[in-house]
Amino acid sequence: MRLIAVLVAAAALAGCSRRSEYPVCAVRGVTLMDGTGRPPIAPATVVVREGKVAAMGESPSVTIPPEATVFDGTGKYIFPLDPGVPLRVGGAADLLLLKVNPAVEPGYAKMVAGKMQDGRWIQYPQ
Repeated sequence: MRLIAVLVAAAALAGCSRRSEYPVCAVRGVTLMDGTGRPPIAPATVVVREGKVAAMGESPSVTIPPEATVFDGTGKYIFPLDPGVPLRVGGAADLLLLKVNPAVEPGYAKMVAGKMQDGRWIQYPQ
């Protein structure tokens, strides 16, 4: 029984806000590179809900839900975890948060600030 309680607690901690199975979170103030070839958007906000990108775009135009856990992405870059799959509203929340611009920094893989897969942080933002 104790093992089950530990597993349930670990699953809860794996989410974006660490409170529910499908939490809501937002990364605000980032430079958004959506993988479509469009110019980067800065400052941008990306909202994730139930493992999907719920909203993304210029920060003033994106509403952050009151229940969201908000991460400050100022000075960071966010783009698709898989560069071959562009970010889109309604698409899987597979995100890579970087401390450097991946378009100009060849060693960007060493500068990861966070990784999200299916709406869950697999490397919590720093």
